[in-house]
Amino acid sequence: DENTHAVSNKIEDADERERLLKTIENYELGASGSSFVFRTAAEGVDQDKIHREIDFLLKLWASIKKKIKETTPGNLVHADTPLAIRKLR
Repeated sequence: DENTHAVSNKIEDADERERLLKTIENYELGASGSSFVFRTAAEGVDQDKIHREIDFLLKLWASIKKKIKETTPGNLVHADTPLAIRKLR
């Protein structure tokens, strides 16, 4: 599968849109089949921080997929992180 990525239309600056897309191109996703959408919160954020966020999201997704395989229907496989922890990220 090919990885596809997008930038929010609310980010109007063409240079910033290009920078964000290059940031994801510089990250080795391999054959994960993952796609990312850069929302306005990504505007101006440095590449290292974006890469750390991608790491976090890929690990979270792997954890969710594992729980889906291990649990029975009707059980919760993921609950959102508490707001205080999300703010620390």
